[in-house]
Amino acid sequence: MDSTATANMPAATAHFAGKKAEKDAARAEAVAAAKANAPAATHHFQAKKDEKDAARAEAVAAAKANAPSATQYFGKIAEEKKAEKAAKNAESVKNYSAPAATQYFNAKKAEKN
Repeated sequence: MDSTATANMPAATAHFAGKKAEKDAARAEAVAAAKANAPAATHHFQAKKDEKDAARAEAVAAAKANAPSATQYFGKIAEEKKAEKAAKNAESVKNYSAPAATQYFNAKKAEKN
């Protein structure tokens, strides 16, 4: 290191120490302001949480009140779908009986050979 840089080191050290002290003071001031406002912020966010909780409780109560009718509705739909499926299965069994299907696939096999 040259002599000029060495000579300027105490001044540079003092300069950066002063900058650090300024930053630390600003940070401490910001922390103090945040702590001073903490009760108001806590109250604000607690009120928001209480509103959400009340809305959620209301929605749950409404859903529970409607649960029997919803269960009946979806149960009815499920029964209708089961009936449709059973009808389709009966129709396909009627249309594609085992002997006819066997004859069909035997004919296909004979064509390939």
